[in-house]
Amino acid sequence: MQLTTAVFKVVNIVRRLDTVTAPDYDKQCAVWIDEGNKKFVFDFAKLEYISSAGQRSILVIVKKLRACGGYMALCNLNGLVQEVISISGFDSFLSINGVLDETIAKKMIGMYAARVAAEMETSS
Repeated sequence: MQLTTAVFKVVNIVRRLDTVTAPDYDKQCAVWIDEGNKKFVFDFAKLEYISSAGQRSILVIVKKLRACGGYMALCNLNGLVQEVISISGFDSFLSINGVLDETIAKKMIGMYAARVAAEMETSS
């Protein structure tokens, strides 16, 4: 279910995110957040279906992450899942990228740029 990079927790969601599977993801993500993981990328490459319960799960995780200064991005959305995410408006408040490497690269560049800007500000 997971692959850990140096900075991001990558969560591979397979087949369905619905009333049956969403509670397991909620619980596991809560454990990871409690362990100090604050940056998540949900890889939907193998996700075939997302229900309203799955959408709620994403919202719960986003709220927990934002409360602790965290971040969540989505990548590899297929046609139906992309349509559901778009219609529900999730694309207005979540970073959604094409592929996993692109998602991580964009965030790493943004984090680096923010750090450099902060260092420049403090050295001025």
